[in-house]
Amino acid sequence: MKFKKLAAGFKNSLCSFFKKFKEQAVRVINISSSFFKKAFKKIKNFRIRIKLGKKNIIIIVSVFIVVLIAAAAGYYYYFYIYTMPNFEDELYNNVMTASMEKVDPGDSLTYKVNYKNSGYRSVDILQITIEIPENTSLKSSTGNGIYNEENRSLQYTIEDILRESSGSIEFEIEVAEPLDNGTEIIPEDVKFDYFIKEESFKKLLDSGNGHIVESSPDFSSFSIYSADINGGLLGLEDEIKYTISIKNTGNMIARDVEIRSQLSPHMNPGDNYINQSGKYSDGNVVWNFEELAPGEQKTLTFKAKLEGGEVKDMEEIINNVVLIYNGEIIDEKETSNIVRLFPDLSESTATIADANGGGYLWSGETVSVRVTIKNTGERRADDYRLFCPIPGPVTYISKSGTAEGINWSDDIRGLIWDLSGLEVGESKEITFKMAVNNDYYYKSGTITTDFYIISGDDEFVIEPVSIYIQGHPYLTVVAMGDSLIAKSDWVQRLDGKLEAAYPAADYNTLASAANGEMSFEGLARFDSTVGPLRPQILIIAYGTNDTGISYSYFKYSIDTIVAKAKNIGATVFINLIGPISTPGKADWPKYNNAIMEVAAKYGVPVINVTSPLSQSTGKYLSDGMHYTSAGSEVVAQTVFNSISQYLNGLGGRR
Repeated sequence: MKFKKLAAGFKNSLCSFFKKFKEQAVRVINISSSFFKKAFKKIKNFRIRIKLGKKNIIIIVSVFIVVLIAAAAGYYYYFYIYTMPNFEDELYNNVMTASMEKVDPGDSLTYKVNYKNSGYRSVDILQITIEIPENTSLKSSTGNGIYNEENRSLQYTIEDILRESSGSIEFEIEVAEPLDNGTEIIPEDVKFDYFIKEESFKKLLDSGNGHIVESSPDFSSFSIYSADINGGLLGLEDEIKYTISIKNTGNMIARDVEIRSQLSPHMNPGDNYINQSGKYSDGNVVWNFEELAPGEQKTLTFKAKLEGGEVKDMEEIINNVVLIYNGEIIDEKETSNIVRLFPDLSESTATIADANGGGYLWSGETVSVRVTIKNTGERRADDYRLFCPIPGPVTYISKSGTAEGINWSDDIRGLIWDLSGLEVGESKEITFKMAVNNDYYYKSGTITTDFYIISGDDEFVIEPVSIYIQGHPYLTVVAMGDSLIAKSDWVQRLDGKLEAAYPAADYNTLASAANGEMSFEGLARFDSTVGPLRPQILIIAYGTNDTGISYSYFKYSIDTIVAKAKNIGATVFINLIGPISTPGKADWPKYNNAIMEVAAKYGVPVINVTSPLSQSTGKYLSDGMHYTSAGSEVVAQTVFNSISQYLNGLGGRR
């Protein structure tokens, strides 16, 4: 192809040469003819006689004309051909580029402009002007070319080109990006302007055929993703977030792009949940974009709520999304989520109550249990099981439970009901009774339920409920002292008063005393006689025998007994001494002061039996010191009044 093109150029050059030669020859002949006509006319006018013959004259004239023509031809050849610079030879003066008919946006095209002075004269200046085609940009060029951005031309100026001198320049252009498919890249002819002194010449070089742009948008990464915002399985009223991703990874601007997401009839989006100006209409969320440039990405999101209606368990919720370009569907994706509808028995409740009524639940009494199973879910509970382990403090009362589906299970030490067919919104009640175990007669405790329901793979824990078992209070009360205890019955009277005042409680009231015993003797036997009884209440009644003997021993002994009693957890009370009218005991009030000091030290209460007995010593004391029957009653009542302040309503210690 290139050889044919060069041959055609060579032919054209020859034709041009002979045409110009003919024109110059005719011009010389015309000038010569005019000259001879004028000469002959002058000869005739002057009547010059020539002796030569006519024939000889014609020969001479003809020779002269031929010489003139040859001279003219030589003149023309020398000045217009031989010595003229020449860039006409297309074999050496041409534009070369890769024969790429089809190009992509962003492609690079390299052009090489060759030149050679084929004439016999040097060229002072050669200017090569290259116009950069539309939809391209100059990427690089060799040499000292100057690029004019305003007219998009690249110009080279080359000086002193001798005959047969040649050279080339190269430049690279880049196809614009993006470009529409079918855009033409048409290079203009390369312009040669060359100068020899005052003379100027022009030459245009054909830059060859143009290029056709091949381009298209590419949406191969088009995708859709869905996620249940609520997490877990998709159920009624749950929201799904849909994310659609579209990116033009091609090399052409995509115009009039539409994304259409077709929702399941069970899904309802809100306009506030649709981004990128998308609109919802007739079950479709639609986005329209006038243009999507290469590399541009759109992330489209919206939320939709599963609103039920005729939706069924395990139904597939499909969202189909299509990509429409130039009015045609070019891609289609879908995402799906599986609906799971379950019975919901989580609102089920349990109650337990004392079947006997009253303020307290005692051992042996009956506890009524009621379980209300509620289905607040999305579908019927076909098969479900109620598990009711029996709490430790109670025993199931045989045959008291709801008969439907009931079974005893040793594994859970309780009852299991196998049930079925609980519709949405319905409730079912299960009842049974339990008895408080006898070992809780003196022991308090709490009955707490641990019931649960299993439906399919789901377990519903019923909120635990509790009821308190009140154990009967049992207190050991010890009165420790001398003959004021051993020779009277006020301790037994105290027991009767406690039992009468607190019928729910049992009291083991004991007297630990010896006639004539002094406080230091009581201290000596405390660990062997009183300590092992582990009394909850200890009443210390010493001093009658101590008075008049040893104040310091008395105070030390009382102090130590109180400390020992508190160490075993007893609530300690100390009776005051007196009144005493027996000879040698007149300093008894001093010993009461010691009692008050020890009581204050340990923060224990003092029982003032002295004052009520002093109201009538003759009535209450038999010998000025020991209690009469009436005196024992006064002491028992006084002690009861003090102790009761430290007991609760049932008679147990506070």
